[in-house]
Amino acid sequence: MTFIEIFDPGMAHWRRQKELEKVLVQRTDQGEPGHEPVDLDSGSITVVRPAPAQDPTAPAPTDPQG
Repeated sequence: MTFIEIFDPGMAHWRRQKELEKVLVQRTDQGEPGHEPVDLDSGSITVVRPAPAQDPTAPAPTDPQG
């Protein structure tokens, strides 16, 4: 804790956050795409929903059309 953080507790949070960002690694060569920049000025967002998991014990859906 520095002398300034005694009088401004927000500085302690800022310092801890900066130290955390130094060690966080985002690997772009694996998995899904990482966080994309958020455009707040456009007024819209896109949310991608994962497909629902299939229950292997559930009965197969029937066709209501016959």
